[in-house]
Amino acid sequence: MITYAKIRAKTGSRITFEKGQAYYREDRVGSLSVNTQKAEHRVSASVRGSGRERYEVSLTYDTEYEEIADYDCTCQAFYNYSGMCKHCVAAAMEYMDYIQRQEAILKYANEKRNADRRNGESREHRTPMQPIREPQTTPLMKQMLERQAVRRTLPMLETERYGKIRLEPILRCDKKMVTAEFRIGAGQMYVLKDIFSFVDAVNEKREYRYGQKLHFVHSMEMFDPRSAQLAAFLCRWAKENRSKYAQGYYGNSLPALRRIPLAGSELEELLEMVRE
Repeated sequence: MITYAKIRAKTGSRITFEKGQAYYREDRVGSLSVNTQKAEHRVSASVRGSGRERYEVSLTYDTEYEEIADYDCTCQAFYNYSGMCKHCVAAAMEYMDYIQRQEAILKYANEKRNADRRNGESREHRTPMQPIREPQTTPLMKQMLERQAVRRTLPMLETERYGKIRLEPILRCDKKMVTAEFRIGAGQMYVLKDIFSFVDAVNEKREYRYGQKLHFVHSMEMFDPRSAQLAAFLCRWAKENRSKYAQGYYGNSLPALRRIPLAGSELEELLEMVRE
């Protein structure tokens, strides 16, 4: 099955991967079509660029070896750099979303069919007042439905802030260590006082309040493109460092971390995001 890791492996750089991920989250991929061949899926899509121009993307996914076998895009960057461009990445993620939806629907349909069969076999043993149990939505189906619901309803619920939340890093040199803290907002900016709580809110897509004028559902779609990259950076940092900060705290609880230390590669990555 196609995964984020397989898409990342075909991408030239992490920055390109994250830009493509931002394009996918912004629903820039349109008219996705999947043509099933013998042992491959041929995917075609139109991806909206930074302006009004659209780029045509084609992907071939080998279903036997479970890998991206080929990819192509009409943008100039595709011919100038190695690996998948951001438009290919966005299309690949939309294809992954499509496959997950199809699998969830198929699994749900199979469960419903099996439940209907069981209900039919045992109906003669039920009393007239005994209700027939309906098949339950599977965890995968529920996850997919929730995700699609969030993507559909956020633009209506957060019209003023949708795609406009900003993250701004502030670098500080403390002796021999470089640390970063962040401000967040859309207009009035607030200091991000708890990195781990922010990351948890993003991962769980739940609402979080910073002050009287700033509270929103922390979906990646709420951030502007650069801030979405910074949010993804913080999610990765927290995943890699969570266990270290949990040590020594009762019940493995985490401290309210305002500043994060940056190693050489992390600092370089952060500076690359800010420069672009």
